[in-house]
Amino acid sequence: HKTQPVIFFEKNDRLRGLNYINMSYDAIVAKRPLDIMYKSFKSPKANPLRFSPYVLREYRNRWFLFGKAKGVNMILNLALDRIESMEMGDAKNYIENTDFDPVAYFDKIVGVTLYDKSEKNIVFWASADHTPYIVTKPFHKTQRMIKQYEDGSADFVIRVIWNRELIREFLGFGDGLVVKSPRQ
Repeated sequence: HKTQPVIFFEKNDRLRGLNYINMSYDAIVAKRPLDIMYKSFKSPKANPLRFSPYVLREYRNRWFLFGKAKGVNMILNLALDRIESMEMGDAKNYIENTDFDPVAYFDKIVGVTLYDKSEKNIVFWASADHTPYIVTKPFHKTQRMIKQYEDGSADFVIRVIWNRELIREFLGFGDGLVVKSPRQ
């Protein structure tokens, strides 16, 4: 039967890096490092990384690989669309995950970046036009309305770690959303 589709999922036909999902997944499960050529937005050329992957994360239709790179003592997130090449490495070079809890990490943020570990109560006002959208699609699971005004606008609070993805979400509402505290 030829019918029109009835369900449409968000997708990006130009999204790069999806071809690295399977190898990334396999490396996580097998605890094997990946030899990656990675070009960050800040670098003029790709740089090699020996990367021990721990978890894959999708956010806003982009994929990110979290883990540790040889010689770097912190968790990195690599956007798959900035990987230029990837090869499976030898298991003996894998850096075991001893301190990264992805459930706790993602539980406290919107998106994928973590600048510091201090959670904050972020209080914001939303216009009457935006309040119904914010109520039905919260920014974070901790979100709650703390005051509704007669004009239909409202104050909300969320408890998260401030990061660039949250800032972008807020900015998407223009002057219909104002962060009341903390002052950034």
